[in-house]
Amino acid sequence: MAMTVSLYGQIGALAQKEWIKLRLFGAIPFILALVLCADFYLTLKTIMSVHGAAPTMQGLIFKEQVYFDRFTWFFAIAGLFFASLQIVPECIQGRLRLALHMPASPRLVLAVPVVVGLVLQALLGLVAVIGLAVASTQLNFPREVSVPMISTILPWILAGGVAWCATASAIAEPSYIRKVMMLLFGLGYVSLLTTSRGWNDMSESLWIYTLVSLPWTAAYYISALRIKG
Repeated sequence: MAMTVSLYGQIGALAQKEWIKLRLFGAIPFILALVLCADFYLTLKTIMSVHGAAPTMQGLIFKEQVYFDRFTWFFAIAGLFFASLQIVPECIQGRLRLALHMPASPRLVLAVPVVVGLVLQALLGLVAVIGLAVASTQLNFPREVSVPMISTILPWILAGGVAWCATASAIAEPSYIRKVMMLLFGLGYVSLLTTSRGWNDMSESLWIYTLVSLPWTAAYYISALRIKG
């Protein structure tokens, strides 16, 4: 029982530490996501008022136009932002090395920031999906149009998680060569996920990309252990 309480206490303390690092600026990506959803709504509202609802709908369906393409790199940039807020303070003045030699489990110390970062990315994606869904409903888009259109951003959300992992790993990595390699690998994979050729074009292969992305969750752990020595 004491061990369980101690474990929960450690998780709570580490989670509170993440909250302290994120509390000032962590809401910025969520606000920007809502702004982009509003921009999507206003842009299409204007187009429909000028050209009419029917021609606009035809253009959407036959050309598979994506009017929320500003989201393409948004989640990746948000991942870089969140990872910087969370990991940079840990790498100042050897704090991460010190934390890894404290009584708390090193695995726990390294796992909590990863979980928090990826949960934030998932919540950010959820906010974007809900915002776009609400905008589509207000524009009277049929489900057959709105679902595949909005599903286009799912690989971009996944790219945000990869960007978080690559950035966190690069920040924690003590070797400058490995830092550059990690960033280049991350950039390459994110670029692959953000390449869109129409609505929901990765629907059949997204699960494969998700499985391939799973090893990225261990990247920060591996880099940080090199600091511990």
